[in-house]
Amino acid sequence: MRKSNGFTLSESISALSMWLLIVTILVPQMVLIVKERENTMRSVDAHRILHEETQLIMIEHQLPEEKVILKNQIEYKLFIKEGVPYHQACLEWENTSNKEESSCFFFQK
Repeated sequence: MRKSNGFTLSESISALSMWLLIVTILVPQMVLIVKERENTMRSVDAHRILHEETQLIMIEHQLPEEKVILKNQIEYKLFIKEGVPYHQACLEWENTSNKEESSCFFFQK
């Protein structure tokens, strides 16, 4: 029998199958993590915008009907619903999965 220092076919196939298994598990998880990170950033931006807009409304004492705010190429829509004694300010935007998300604050004018 001769001494062989190279890889055999079975070793190569098992190594390839392990790499394929790792790649098929990790790549979708990495994509999901990136999408969730982007959704979280959009949500944080939305809450920041909503807070700033409600503060501005309370200072100016004017209720806009509807306002579209563009930040980081994302369109946020602000809606105000009048109420007694509290008004409701809602902000809507699309997440990375093209689903509509919203967040609402209550404030007193």
